[in-house]
Amino acid sequence: TFVDVVDMFEVPYENYSNYVSIKLDNGYIQNFSEQHKCQTYRDYETKIIESQNLKVGDSFLISAKPWGIDNEIGNYKSGKILGYYLAEGWKGTHSKSEICFAINMDREDIVKDVKKFFTEWGCDITVKREEDKKIFKIKVFGNQAVGFVERFVSGNRATEKRLLSKLWNTCDDFRNGVYDGYYETDGCPNHNIFAHTTNKKLAKDLIILASSVGHILKYRENPNNTRYFKEDKSDKVKFTSYELKVMDSFYSKYNDFYIVPIEKVELIKSNTNI
Repeated sequence: TFVDVVDMFEVPYENYSNYVSIKLDNGYIQNFSEQHKCQTYRDYETKIIESQNLKVGDSFLISAKPWGIDNEIGNYKSGKILGYYLAEGWKGTHSKSEICFAINMDREDIVKDVKKFFTEWGCDITVKREEDKKIFKIKVFGNQAVGFVERFVSGNRATEKRLLSKLWNTCDDFRNGVYDGYYETDGCPNHNIFAHTTNKKLAKDLIILASSVGHILKYRENPNNTRYFKEDKSDKVKFTSYELKVMDSFYSKYNDFYIVPIEKVELIKSNTNI
């Protein structure tokens, strides 16, 4: 349920000397003041417990139910196209009215979906088969196509992309489409891998997206990932990557919530506000 904000006021906070850092089994980290009251699952029931009294073995409840709002902005089909773009698309560099997609050659069905969708919007479309890269390169020409993706996604490169706040004002069918479209193109459903990216901020956005439609992801950082393109590995570089794994069937449920155990509790000294 959403309630309108009718007033705002400032409350003075003293600097906290300590804060509590909670790491969950799925990799999420949340920080609280010591007196923050947390909805907790302990001894097979829900309890309100101050964060300073949390312990390993307690669990947090994360929604397993999509949340929606009272509007009809978007639908599943348009959301899925946006998911394809988020995973495999970019804005053209030669024209301000152009967006592009690079779709795996095995997914000609996605090419047909993208072509049909934007053709119905009155856009011009070209599709080129690039055998050396094993992709279909799609170019969509039309200000309406650019306006559509810019409404919900910022950034152009994979390392820059973010989901914009307007996405959270869409219906759950639209967000489900974004989730599925991204998963089908950038993910690996056969191994439950939703995403593998070098964009930490986008990874956090995708966690929120998944949660908004009732899915739960496991977050893992790998600071020692490497890649190279030359046979002699002379161009080998080390980088940090972020993996998101779908865990819907892994966690037990309490009503409409996933039960996610607390893996680590730390009391950290700090001179900053929480």
